[in-house]
Amino acid sequence: MLISRRSAAAPLTRGSFNGITGDFELDSGNAGPTIVEGYWAKENGLADFLARGLHWAGSGIGGDYNIKLSRGDIALGSIKFPHEVVSYAGLMQRGSESTHLQAGVVGESSLYRFDMVYDYAREQVWIDPKTDIPLRPFNRSGLRLRKDSPDAFSIIFVVPNSPAEMAKIKEGDQITSINRQAASSLATSDAAVIFGRPIGTNVMLSVTPKSGGPPRRVQLRLKEMLH
Repeated sequence: MLISRRSAAAPLTRGSFNGITGDFELDSGNAGPTIVEGYWAKENGLADFLARGLHWAGSGIGGDYNIKLSRGDIALGSIKFPHEVVSYAGLMQRGSESTHLQAGVVGESSLYRFDMVYDYAREQVWIDPKTDIPLRPFNRSGLRLRKDSPDAFSIIFVVPNSPAEMAKIKEGDQITSINRQAASSLATSDAAVIFGRPIGTNVMLSVTPKSGGPPRRVQLRLKEMLH
């Protein structure tokens, strides 16, 4: 059980990141990695460490934006999330990431391993671990995709020095098949599962260049990028 209080959007509870305590929002509607807020990170001497993370792209109502991904130890009461992926957007001037009031946001990418019951009247959150749920590996392709049309994934970000960049895949290219399965039959969540397969797995893509021309067959060899 966690003792919580309500923020404007979701419950807040005391927790910690790398041993430093703060208020964390529980937002199961946030599908991205746990967020460490910029101003809290700066006040607690964490900003430089987080800014050295893996370059990635976040998304929200206002569109895509640049973030850095790292790993660290999160705790919510007695519940531990060791070596968890966290995102950091820096010191934002507006939007939800500009808050000075909380340390971070723990979302679905961490909470999927638990059964959650929110008792708003008593300001309590009941969390029961689901022991049969495996951990999700982080994307090992270096590709962030979006399904802009039924027949193709649009590539909206390529991680530097990733398998995708080594295969000369560019932002704006289109993927029409993954492992010879048409993109029309796949969701972005299906692609995420494939890109999270074991290190060394080969993934075949059919890629249509943004600049035009015929599609080309590309092989990615998955590797760990976020240690």
